[in-house]
Amino acid sequence: MKPIKIMHVLHSFDIGGLENGVVNVLNTMDRTRFLHTICCIGRSGRNAEKLSSLDVEIFEMQKGEGRELLLALRLGRLFRSVPTDIVHTRNWGAVDGILGAKLAGVPIIVHGEHGRDMTDPNGSNRKRNLIRRILSCFVDRYFTVSQDLREWLINVAGINERKVQAICNGVDTLTFNSDNKDLVRAKHGYGPKDLIIGTVGRLDPVKDQQLLIRAFARLEKKYNNLHLLIIGNGPSWEDLTRLADELGLHEKVFFYGMRHDVPEVLKLLNIFVLPSIFEGISNTILEAMAVGIPMVVSRVGGNPELVVDGETGYLVPKQDIDALTVALERYIVNQDLMRSHGSAGRRRALDMFSLERMTAQYEATYTQLVTQQ
Repeated sequence: MKPIKIMHVLHSFDIGGLENGVVNVLNTMDRTRFLHTICCIGRSGRNAEKLSSLDVEIFEMQKGEGRELLLALRLGRLFRSVPTDIVHTRNWGAVDGILGAKLAGVPIIVHGEHGRDMTDPNGSNRKRNLIRRILSCFVDRYFTVSQDLREWLINVAGINERKVQAICNGVDTLTFNSDNKDLVRAKHGYGPKDLIIGTVGRLDPVKDQQLLIRAFARLEKKYNNLHLLIIGNGPSWEDLTRLADELGLHEKVFFYGMRHDVPEVLKLLNIFVLPSIFEGISNTILEAMAVGIPMVVSRVGGNPELVVDGETGYLVPKQDIDALTVALERYIVNQDLMRSHGSAGRRRALDMFSLERMTAQYEATYTQLVTQQ
């Protein structure tokens, strides 16, 4: 059988959870059976550097802000010029690729839903869902990264359930591991008495990092060994740094910015927090689990599919500062519980969320779709 040629269509290829998921899929799939190209609706980005294969060609459509009526036609011309068996679009920002693939006569079209942003956090926008239903007649298979998103596509967006398949993201449990934490902490200037709370991700209102800063401000008054690390960059940077200064936390809250050593920096943390208003499946939760860190995360989206409440961490209501503070304090006053939950999270990552398991599901489905043609 000839290699299956797949064109992956996404808004950009900059740093982000969706983009990181694409990197993991491309880096772990069998290169003798699958060949990949990438089409960015806007521009490429820093995740291109993470691709282990140099023969993945990346095309940039360089679309600006707002709608572009001829985008589907431009995409169609690209798909006709590059031999393609499957076009795989991802999220709302790439839906023009569905029509473009149909116009180009691509044999198989699949679409992935990885999460939503603040423009439509609940996925209830009627216009978007109408467009999704219209385009669904061209789509052979939908992938979602969580059961929560699968149910939304079926019950809210109105997609035929027979077309929708949930494949959870995986994590590289060799790169993200729990080895030598004390040595890493010492290297960064932290001792055994320091208790470090932290989060990793895009600084964006949908991630609600301001809630974490406010909860930390309450706890810092009671426990003087606490530190807060915020790792990532994004549009909320200025608002969050200003909030930390206003609360008098400039000596306790550290903004690490975008890091290329996340597997190491995660080992600094005693507790991982993700207070998002919405999540699809969080790669950073999976990474923190693999490093053996207990966590406190909001009970939204796919988070309950990853975190076992009371066993690997705590699930709290979104935008509830009291619940977030109480959950964090449980770990602060009981560090044996903190370590126990962290170890349980590492075991869960190894057993259920390996990259190999995720990749095998994508490979099997791509192959099935092609052989059924």
